[in-house]
Amino acid sequence: VVVDKGAIPFLLGGAHCMCPGLTNPGGWMPEDGKEQDVQGFDVPGLEVGDGVVIYAEGKELPLAVGVMKLSSAQVREKNKGV
Repeated sequence: VVVDKGAIPFLLGGAHCMCPGLTNPGGWMPEDGKEQDVQGFDVPGLEVGDGVVIYAEGKELPLAVGVMKLSSAQVREKNKGV
């Protein structure tokens, strides 16, 4: 995943990655619904519990690693909080 530039100092200070850092321009997550499960339902790009490497917008090296507390679909829907 990629967070926008505004999230960089907060993450470096030890804060949790918040939804807006991933959904604002400059942030990026895998597309939801690009794959389907065995029953034909859309599979979110990231599921709860998936490990992620967090990159910062415009930076070459990773900023942090983490575990998803919300799926990528929930992050896009809620767009607030951790």
